Formats: sequence, structure tokens, C-alpha cells
Amino acid sequence: MTKSQIRSYRVTQLAVLMILILLTAGCRKNNPWYHYKDATAKYQLGDFMGAVAGYTRAIELNPGFTEAYYSRAICQSRLGSYDQALNDFNKVSELDPTHADAIFNRAFYVKEKTGDFEGAIEDYNRFLELRNEEEHPYALNNRGYARFRLGDLQAAIKDINQSLDIDPANAYAFRNRALVYLQMGMDSLACLDLKKATDLGYENLYGEDVREMLIRHCGE
Repeated sequence: MTKSQIRSYRVTQLAVLMILILLTAGCRKNNPWYHYKDATAKYQLGDFMGAVAGYTRAIELNPGFTEAYYSRAICQSRLGSYDQALNDFNKVSELDPTHADAIFNRAFYVKEKTGDFEGAIEDYNRFLELRNEEEHPYALNNRGYARFRLGDLQAAIKDINQSLDIDPANAYAFRNRALVYLQMGMDSLACLDLKKATDLGYENLYGEDVREMLIRHCGE
């Protein structure tokens, strides 16, 4: 092979390689899963707006992409865009009525945050129908809190007690039960629960509100 032929062969190889690179890039841009995975990476880095843009592109390419709607809903809720998050969670339920995680997180991330506690209870009820109650103490605890906010104190205690029977190490459930006891005028029981929540590391996990309640109601 002459030098000229070698040069021509190399040029041809380079051209083919460039075409393959362009084709691959084009395939990626038109692949909803590519944008979904890229968005998820951004979400994990805390770039929620970038993640929303990626999930939106995935949905544009595949309007029936359930998990993209679900993930975008989580991002929107983290950004405080509750109306958009609700729309996306509702879309997930429309596409897949048995998507239990969407039902749970619609209650937790949107309905509780916006004060729709009746709607949250409906979602927790539906979630517990789809999943085994004994495996989901957090749903019971959250439903108990929603019932507390609506003033249904006996039902709230029942839910939270059941949650603690399943998972006795849930600091947040002790905090929630303390709130109910305080509302019922049972301050001594509330103080015991607040101390238990503190012992279980509530402050490191969730913040200082339990410590503030201990000072205000228990003299500590």
C-alpha cells in the first residue's frame, strides 16, 4: 500500500468514526432513557432545576414515561413547586393507578405541605391498601399526624401506636405522639415521648423542635 493509499485509508477511517460519533450523539439526544439517567444524576447532586429539565425532555420524547413524571414530581416538590408536583403525581396515578410510591409521596410531599390533610389521609389509605400495613410504619405514622392536624386525636394515637409497635425506633413517631398527648392535656406522657425521641437522635435527623418542646412543656 502506497503512502497516498494509507493517507486515504486513514481519512476514510476518521470520517467513518466521526459519522458514528454523530449518530451516537443523535441517538442519545432522542433517547428518553438517556435524558432520564442524566436528570437522575443531576438530582443526586442536588441540581433539582437541571433534573426537572432533563425529566421534561424525557417526557417530551415519551409522553407515557411514568417514572419520569414521578421523578419530576419529587424534584418539583423539593423546589416548592407544589402545583406542578401535584400535576405530575396525578399523571403517574393516571398512567399507573397501582404506583404506590407516587400515592405515598403525593400525600407526604404535596398534600401535607399544602395543608390538605384530608387528601393526605385518602392517599395513605390507598397506599396501605396496596402495601402490607405491617411493612409500612411510616405511612401509619404519617396518617396519624394528618389525623392529629384534623383534630381526630383518638384515631391519631391509634395509628401512631400501631406504627411504633412495628418500628419502635422511629424518633419522628414519638415526636408526633407527643404532639397528640400535648393536645389531649397529657403533658407527662408527652414529655416521656419527647425524651425518647431525643434519645433516638431526633435532633440530628430532623431538627431542634423536640428540644424546644422539652424546654417549653417539660422544663428541660
